[in-house]
Amino acid sequence: MSPIVHRPPRRSDAPALHTLTAATGVLDLNSPYAYILVCDHWAQTSVVAELDGELVGFVSAYRLPAEPTTLFVWQVGVHDKARGHGIATRMVLDVVRRPTAPRIRHLLTTVTPDNAPSTALFRSVA
Repeated sequence: MSPIVHRPPRRSDAPALHTLTAATGVLDLNSPYAYILVCDHWAQTSVVAELDGELVGFVSAYRLPAEPTTLFVWQVGVHDKARGHGIATRMVLDVVRRPTAPRIRHLLTTVTPDNAPSTALFRSVA
Protein backbone atom coordinates (compact mmCIF):
# COMPACT_ATOMS: atom_id res chain seq x y z
CA MET A 1 0.00 0.00 0.00
CA SER A 2 1.24 3.51 -0.83
CA PRO A 3 1.70 5.97 2.00
CA ILE A 4 -1.46 7.59 3.33
CA VAL A 5 -1.35 11.38 3.32
CA HIS A 6 -3.27 13.25 6.04
CA ARG A 7 -4.23 16.89 5.64
CA PRO A 8 -6.93 19.35 6.62
CA PRO A 9 -9.91 19.20 4.26
CA ARG A 10 -10.45 21.81 1.56
CA ARG A 11 -13.82 23.04 0.36
CA SER A 12 -13.25 21.13 -2.89
CA ASP A 13 -13.18 17.87 -0.85
CA ALA A 14 -16.84 18.23 0.19
CA PRO A 15 -18.32 16.15 -2.66
CA ALA A 16 -15.84 13.33 -1.98
CA LEU A 17 -16.71 13.38 1.74
CA HIS A 18 -20.40 13.15 0.87
CA THR A 19 -19.73 10.25 -1.53
CA LEU A 20 -17.49 8.42 0.95
CA THR A 21 -20.06 8.84 3.72
CA ALA A 22 -22.72 7.25 1.52
CA ALA A 23 -20.34 4.45 0.47
CA THR A 24 -19.65 3.39 4.06
CA GLY A 25 -23.24 2.22 4.39
CA VAL A 26 -23.15 2.87 8.13
CA LEU A 27 -22.75 6.62 8.60
CA ASP A 28 -25.67 9.02 8.58
CA LEU A 29 -25.58 10.83 5.26
CA ASN A 30 -25.88 14.58 5.65
CA SER A 31 -26.59 17.15 2.98
CA PRO A 32 -23.76 18.11 0.62
CA TYR A 33 -23.87 21.54 2.25
CA ALA A 34 -22.99 20.02 5.63
CA TYR A 35 -19.78 18.62 4.15
CA ILE A 36 -18.91 22.06 2.75
CA LEU A 37 -19.16 23.37 6.32
CA VAL A 38 -16.93 20.54 7.58
CA CYS A 39 -14.32 21.35 4.93
CA ASP A 40 -14.54 25.09 5.42
CA HIS A 41 -15.59 25.95 8.97
CA TRP A 42 -14.09 22.89 10.70
CA ALA A 43 -10.97 22.41 8.57
CA GLN A 44 -8.60 23.04 11.49
CA THR A 45 -10.22 20.27 13.53
CA SER A 46 -11.02 17.81 10.74
CA VAL A 47 -8.79 15.67 8.53
CA VAL A 48 -8.87 13.72 5.28
CA ALA A 49 -6.73 10.76 4.27
CA GLU A 50 -5.57 10.32 0.69
CA LEU A 51 -4.19 7.25 -1.01
CA ASP A 52 -2.61 7.88 -4.40
CA GLY A 53 -4.51 11.18 -4.64
CA GLU A 54 -7.90 9.62 -3.83
CA LEU A 55 -9.77 10.50 -0.64
CA VAL A 56 -10.12 7.26 1.36
CA GLY A 57 -10.95 8.56 4.82
CA PHE A 58 -12.03 11.52 6.89
CA VAL A 59 -12.73 12.69 10.40
CA SER A 60 -15.13 15.56 10.93
CA ALA A 61 -14.74 17.22 14.30
CA TYR A 62 -15.08 20.57 16.01
CA ARG A 63 -14.33 22.21 19.34
CA LEU A 64 -17.34 22.62 21.61
CA PRO A 65 -18.10 26.35 21.78
CA ALA A 66 -18.68 26.32 25.54
CA GLU A 67 -15.78 23.93 26.17
CA PRO A 68 -12.93 24.72 23.73
CA THR A 69 -10.68 22.07 25.28
CA THR A 70 -13.16 19.39 24.15
CA LEU A 71 -13.15 18.08 20.60
CA PHE A 72 -16.43 16.59 19.41
CA VAL A 73 -15.74 13.90 16.80
CA TRP A 74 -18.84 13.88 14.63
CA GLN A 75 -18.06 11.34 11.89
CA VAL A 76 -15.23 8.99 11.00
CA GLY A 77 -15.31 7.33 7.61
CA VAL A 78 -12.83 5.02 5.89
CA HIS A 79 -13.31 3.49 2.45
CA ASP A 80 -13.52 -0.33 2.36
CA LYS A 81 -10.26 -0.63 0.45
CA ALA A 82 -8.36 1.26 3.15
CA ARG A 83 -9.81 -0.38 6.26
CA GLY A 84 -7.73 -2.47 8.61
CA HIS A 85 -4.61 -0.28 8.41
CA GLY A 86 -5.20 1.98 11.43
CA ILE A 87 -6.14 4.96 9.27
CA ALA A 88 -9.00 6.10 11.52
CA THR A 89 -6.77 6.11 14.60
CA ARG A 90 -4.02 8.01 12.80
CA MET A 91 -6.53 10.59 11.53
CA VAL A 92 -7.92 11.30 15.01
CA LEU A 93 -4.40 11.55 16.41
CA ASP A 94 -3.42 13.86 13.55
CA VAL A 95 -6.10 16.33 14.62
CA VAL A 96 -5.30 16.31 18.33
CA ARG A 97 -1.54 16.58 17.71
CA ARG A 98 -1.71 19.58 15.38
CA PRO A 99 0.05 22.73 16.56
CA THR A 100 -3.30 24.53 16.16
CA ALA A 101 -4.90 22.19 18.72
CA PRO A 102 -2.66 22.35 21.82
CA ARG A 103 -5.53 22.91 24.20
CA ILE A 104 -7.58 19.83 23.29
CA ARG A 105 -7.80 17.76 26.46
CA HIS A 106 -10.97 15.72 25.91
CA LEU A 107 -12.66 13.85 23.08
CA LEU A 108 -16.42 13.56 22.95
CA THR A 109 -18.36 11.44 20.50
CA THR A 110 -21.50 9.39 20.21
CA VAL A 111 -21.24 5.71 19.35
CA THR A 112 -24.11 3.25 19.14
CA PRO A 113 -23.65 0.26 21.47
CA ASP A 114 -23.35 -2.20 18.56
CA ASN A 115 -20.62 -0.23 16.75
CA ALA A 116 -17.60 -2.28 17.78
CA PRO A 117 -15.18 -0.66 15.28
CA SER A 118 -15.86 2.84 16.61
CA THR A 119 -15.64 1.66 20.20
CA ALA A 120 -12.27 0.06 19.43
CA LEU A 121 -11.10 3.22 17.64
CA PHE A 122 -11.78 5.51 20.58
CA ARG A 123 -10.38 3.03 23.09
CA SER A 124 -7.15 2.87 21.10
CA VAL A 125 -6.94 6.66 20.91
CA ALA A 126 -7.55 6.93 24.67
